Amino acid sequence: MPTLKNELLDFLTRRRVPEAIEGLRNYQKGIKFSDVRYGNLNGKPVKRVCFIIKSRGCGWLAKNSAHEPAGCTICSYPLKTAMGGELSENHVMESFREEFCRYDYDYYPVVCLYNSGSFLNDDEIRENVQLSILEQVAQNKHIKQIIIESRAEYIDEEKLGKIKKILGDKELIIGIGLESADDYIREVCINKGLTKNKYEDTLRLVNKYFKSLTYILLKPPFINEYTAVTDSVRSIHYAFTAGTRLVSLEACNIQDFSLPFYLEKAGCYRAPWLWSIIEVIDRCFHLGPIFIGGFKITPLPRSAAHNCGKCDARLTDLMDRYNLFMDKRILAKAGCRCKMEWETLMKDKLNSKEDIDQNIGAFLERAAVLFKPRTKEE
Repeated sequence: MPTLKNELLDFLTRRRVPEAIEGLRNYQKGIKFSDVRYGNLNGKPVKRVCFIIKSRGCGWLAKNSAHEPAGCTICSYPLKTAMGGELSENHVMESFREEFCRYDYDYYPVVCLYNSGSFLNDDEIRENVQLSILEQVAQNKHIKQIIIESRAEYIDEEKLGKIKKILGDKELIIGIGLESADDYIREVCINKGLTKNKYEDTLRLVNKYFKSLTYILLKPPFINEYTAVTDSVRSIHYAFTAGTRLVSLEACNIQDFSLPFYLEKAGCYRAPWLWSIIEVIDRCFHLGPIFIGGFKITPLPRSAAHNCGKCDARLTDLMDRYNLFMDKRILAKAGCRCKMEWETLMKDKLNSKEDIDQNIGAFLERAAVLFKPRTKEE
């Protein structure tokens, strides 16, 4: 259904970038370009430093055109970038060095290098800067593991070979966003721009040199809670079968100027229940290492996965502990009366393509009334 999909992306394109530019200054004032989080390294709980490297912006979002609006529907990455503006290589490198030198890596054996896009895209971060950053990290003997993210199309053997020479025996994890194994959900609800063949080929290439991580999105737009859980379970099964070494289950959150942001305003979306996260982990834990993500992103989302409000803090704390120890028995301690409401939602029917089409059409009708149309000149 190319027409309905393009209508949806046209709405998002005309609103997301102009409104993000308007709010850019205030949001970037509050962005921290590094922070400390908890993780697991070889079965042991550790602290990790996450760096947000300011770049030109996600290459997939930058491919917007009149014929093929691009960019994943669920993110607000424009707020964390230079919005396509040029950044000198010296500026990027010096900014990273300054931030990197703030930490004593005796206490932080894991380093994450994020840039609100693809670290390996030369148009976002020039290749010599990518390699220089990795070289600086590799020189620190206390750092044992490095994590980066990239879209599949920017990962090639020549680049991985160069990185391998720099890192030597240090472990590198490369995260790839599959989001959903369902082609319709992945391409219509999320606009991911990734085929399964490309994903599988990229997994094989990454695993030849390093370790692969796959991001699975829980509850993309336009599907109900039951469909969301079923889709994530199926997608995790597929990802491990395809060869991923790790999975991160990312509960969809509501970021400003993303599609879920407008859906929520229109009364057409609720972030996933915490019970749904626990259900997916319970059904897939035996397949391989699965982390829980989607909560600690920059800037903080307007809304994230939640239950009734009374048990949210306790359950998210249990999820933090689960990520530390990778023991699903920790999640079994969760309990609240609101689980009955969630169980009722889990009796809904599985959404079909036709249901998704209807949900998109209903949102576009509401959006035409609720949101002032924007032209490209605005």
